[in-house]
Amino acid sequence: MEFYEKLQRLRTELHLTQEQLATQLYVSRTAVSKWESGRGLPNLESLKAISRLFSVPIDTLLSDEALPAPAVPARSRRLLSGALACIPLLIPFLPLFSRREGPLVRAVSLVSGPTLSPALCGLLTAALLALALCGILPLLLRRSDAWLRPAILTLHAGIVLLCALTRQPYATVLLFLLLLVRLSLVLHPASDKAEKGP
Repeated sequence: MEFYEKLQRLRTELHLTQEQLATQLYVSRTAVSKWESGRGLPNLESLKAISRLFSVPIDTLLSDEALPAPAVPARSRRLLSGALACIPLLIPFLPLFSRREGPLVRAVSLVSGPTLSPALCGLLTAALLALALCGILPLLLRRSDAWLRPAILTLHAGIVLLCALTRQPYATVLLFLLLLVRLSLVLHPASDKAEKGP
């Protein structure tokens, strides 16, 4: 499979027009048209941008081999990981925490004042915000989150532990399930193949 065929396939899989692709790569539409018709190759900077945009290594783009099947799902996994990172922003507003009112225990949100001390509430809110930022940062920088994965997983596990130690069962279960989903994304073998190439 030639470069121009790969570029055309990747562009159509993302439902991009030549104009939209050209805009994202900061080149003219005629340059994209020229590349897709096999009348030329992009320069190194454009190749790097194409590689980042489609999550395909440069050597895979330039080789005669066919594109690996999971090349586009790797991008979807990164977007799913980013979406998972946004969920901790909602947790302080969901009724997942407990507040004792006499013999009753009510489910309240973190912002409405559970039984936790203000210091613990602040620590938990700051940790949830940091977790969300660590997950969103790779999307904003358009880079792989591999360099942040250990920090994200450690922080997430620490938040689960903190919720468990403070006897907040609903928050603990929800955050633990999110941690399992995040771990499955990190440990899934297809994601490594898609990011590193064949």
